Amino acid sequence: MSRFVTYPKAAEADATIRRFEPSHWLVDFPLSMMATLVTAGPNALTVHALFRREGDLMGLIWETEDRRDAGTFAYPRRKDYRGTVLEFDWVSTGIRALDLTQGPTLAVETFAGATHQVRLWNYATSGTPTNCHIRLELSAVLGGFDVSGDLGEAIDWSDVKRLFISLIPPGYVEDSATQIGEAGGRLELTNIAVTGPGSTLPVRTAPLPAHDLKMTDGFDNAYPFAPERLVEQVHRLGYRDFYVLYLGISKFHALSWNAGEGRYVVDPGKPALNAPTVAWLTDFFARLHAKGYTVIVSVSFEILGEYLPDAWNQRDHAGNLARSGWVPPSGFVRPTSAEGLDYLATVFLAALALLPAGAEKHFQIGEPTWWEGSFGAGVNAPHIYDADTLAQYAAETGLFAPTPWLSTVLEQPDPVHLPFVAWCRDQLGEATHFLRDRVLAAYPGATSFLLLFPPQILRDGAPLLYALNFARAWWSEGEWDVLMIEDYDWISAGRRWDMRKTWLLATRVLGFPLARIHYFAGFNLLPATTWIWRETDLAIMDAFARGPAAVYVWSREQVQRDGWLFDQRDWKLFARDTRLATCWRIARADGVVEAYTSFDRPLTIPEAGGADLTYSPANGFSASQLASDAEMSVADVEVLGAIDADAISAEALLAGVYDDAEVEMVLVDWADPAIPPTILRRGTIGTISQSGGGFTAELRGLAQKIQQPVIDVYQPECRVDLYSPPCGVDRAAFAVPAAVTALTDGALGVGSDNRTFYAAALGQADGWFDYAELWWTGGANAGLKTEVRRFAETKVELWEPMGFAVALGDTFTIHAGCDKQLATCIAKFANVLNFRGEPFVPGQDDVLAYPDAVA
Repeated sequence: MSRFVTYPKAAEADATIRRFEPSHWLVDFPLSMMATLVTAGPNALTVHALFRREGDLMGLIWETEDRRDAGTFAYPRRKDYRGTVLEFDWVSTGIRALDLTQGPTLAVETFAGATHQVRLWNYATSGTPTNCHIRLELSAVLGGFDVSGDLGEAIDWSDVKRLFISLIPPGYVEDSATQIGEAGGRLELTNIAVTGPGSTLPVRTAPLPAHDLKMTDGFDNAYPFAPERLVEQVHRLGYRDFYVLYLGISKFHALSWNAGEGRYVVDPGKPALNAPTVAWLTDFFARLHAKGYTVIVSVSFEILGEYLPDAWNQRDHAGNLARSGWVPPSGFVRPTSAEGLDYLATVFLAALALLPAGAEKHFQIGEPTWWEGSFGAGVNAPHIYDADTLAQYAAETGLFAPTPWLSTVLEQPDPVHLPFVAWCRDQLGEATHFLRDRVLAAYPGATSFLLLFPPQILRDGAPLLYALNFARAWWSEGEWDVLMIEDYDWISAGRRWDMRKTWLLATRVLGFPLARIHYFAGFNLLPATTWIWRETDLAIMDAFARGPAAVYVWSREQVQRDGWLFDQRDWKLFARDTRLATCWRIARADGVVEAYTSFDRPLTIPEAGGADLTYSPANGFSASQLASDAEMSVADVEVLGAIDADAISAEALLAGVYDDAEVEMVLVDWADPAIPPTILRRGTIGTISQSGGGFTAELRGLAQKIQQPVIDVYQPECRVDLYSPPCGVDRAAFAVPAAVTALTDGALGVGSDNRTFYAAALGQADGWFDYAELWWTGGANAGLKTEVRRFAETKVELWEPMGFAVALGDTFTIHAGCDKQLATCIAKFANVLNFRGEPFVPGQDDVLAYPDAVA
């Protein structure tokens, strides 16, 4: 039914966008602050920022590789920026000025791992430090902060991974957590122009056929993007009609500093939505409305734990706060908190007020619940024992909550507890009615939606949850215009029989007709668990067969990230199961073959020649774009880790075990491995780099070889490698076996760096082994080859550190090295007849010389 496209297909491109297209920039920042990006016409963007700490720093980001859009509509990875010119007008307020120390800086990150800092003010052609024109001829832009640029560092503009413009508050203090309230900042980039080679990128704009599946989204995942980009993507993917936006748990709030608790908390005395959120939602809602979407604004009882006022929290019998499993964890507003509920109501009203004129008002209350302790300290404990709830129960009923208090939801509760549990359930129902009535009082014609999550109500072995979290009288047919239901926990686990309970709860227990039921399917939280989409496919197909008013997928982020494409027409052609898995076959240079798959179980696939190869689960693999195009640019791809496979270690990667390994990526039917696989990509592993706990391995395609020199060129140095057939020198005649006798020179405090060591048996003259090959024959690096940078007085210095530790006694064979000069070829190897250079050809100075008029 569904299929995956996780990389751009350049052959399908029907248009171009500019590199640095305003709608395709991103914002990123620490949790302590807030910022959003909106576009204002084809050549302008505006960043709205809210700084709360002196050390807040945000970035306006352009990514070379588009891993954010659905692969069908993503732009291809083109890392060569040479010759491109970017210019724009800069106007900033509330942001540190361009000419100051630590002012706005352009960071240029390369795939090789280097990061260069560019002082933007050096490239201003006119204006002031807060209102100017900046012109960046990228090939000429240098790193560093020198005003003249004369001392700047060269940047490899052919290998750009990401550009990052840093924005900070005027009083910025690096790494400072000192609070500054909520200080607004604004940046406008207008008259954006991009010219020169590589200034455009091919993309597909022709939309997929419209279908019946609806879209959901979360503001916590959507805020980094320009609304224009998201709306265009969703529309091109074929989604229409309803669009649910969950306002989320962490970004939209207005906060104030609580000195007593030493943290920022939600301030109900301020506007419910902070300024960057208002700017973003206004633009997002307007664009959705213009495309014909009906927006449903969703708010839940969930707020980021560190922002949640203490008095609003739910607590268990031991005083533990209700906390979700997100990182950082969210908390839950207790249904008995009048102030908390009033705040949630004002959030609804503030968001609905941003809908454009003429737009219908639709609002959803999401997953109302007393937390059951799935995560955190109070695991499996009902969180109904905060002091205010207990006091309110006593005041309203004249009773006290019976003790000992309930410590788990996994046992049948003693009947003595049931009156208090029923009272808590009623408070939950009344809380949802309070929110509903507040919105309807302001917008009498609004449509009310209630979203229920049956796995939280009908949990196996937890009968207490049904009594506590199912407010049937408040949620039955007639109380709400539309009932929304979701059961993704059961979907992810493949518990299809349990999913029937969702529909029975909605139709038979609550009494809603199918015409007033909306169903949410999904979702796949992690990119490593793509097999969950198979279960989602089945749930969607089953839902459409039942005939509710609407079926949704949760959510846009996962759909775009995983390249999941929905097409109802496929139901007529294919089986009910999506049965595809990606496999990677790695043939190392040492002859070892390794095989991994995205599937959650080992797969045995027939090889050419009749042999079978077993592919082990390694779900940490994440392949980047696999585009090839008519321009024959280097269509390489990155295989990203950390790789969830015991056979691949950090040491092995850094030691070069996988250098030049041949890689084949194929798509297989895991249910029938005998079906010939579809080859996605072949290539060899190139550059391997480390970032934190993960690794990036560049997979070089066949087109990369086309860009290498294939003919000889004149040059003073020899063109061939020492000991190669054209060279003719006998390697064995210049091989010297030796062993490591020392790791340092004995100086106090100096330790081994795995790059320098001493071998007492080497008595050759200084420089004899410069540029030599060294093969390890013993020790942790046995079987690996490396290159020598310098040799002097028994000291061997390698170009790069070894991946495995070098130890005393490790043996190796080292060969004489060559600097490719004619004199060396004559004196050291007596091989001048095979010298492949032109040392006497006139150089550039002679070519450019002209007659001296005086002479």
